[in-house]
Amino acid sequence: MKRILLTFTILVSFTLKSQKAGIEAEVNLLVNSVSSDSLRSYVEKLVGFGTRHTMSSTSDPVKGIGAARSWVLSKFRTYAANSDGRMHVYLQNQDVRPDGKRISRRTSLGNPVALLKGTDPSDKRIFVIAHIWTQEPRM
Repeated sequence: MKRILLTFTILVSFTLKSQKAGIEAEVNLLVNSVSSDSLRSYVEKLVGFGTRHTMSSTSDPVKGIGAARSWVLSKFRTYAANSDGRMHVYLQNQDVRPDGKRISRRTSLGNPVALLKGTDPSDKRIFVIAHIWTQEPRM
């Protein structure tokens, strides 16, 4: 019995080790495919909105949080158009009342979100991609 248990333990450990190596290789491939130039251009674009402060303009098409939200949503929608229907994009809204600190008036916070389903229909996991949330969401 001990011999069977030992053999089973060794087989499981080799299987787990090979799975981990496969996952690490896949993650490394994904990380290495990220373009630092693209990331830099995205950061520079966000900086170009001047401010993304919660209380900045939500209607100005060039400056403030509203312009930044719109740009991020448009980027997410571009990615979604190339996702074979696997990505869903929306603006998560939350109305916030003045708190006497950072929030001076009733305002609507908007967080661009993209949900990406995997390519395996039996895999129910999703990746949540979100940006610009300026206040901790209440759970």
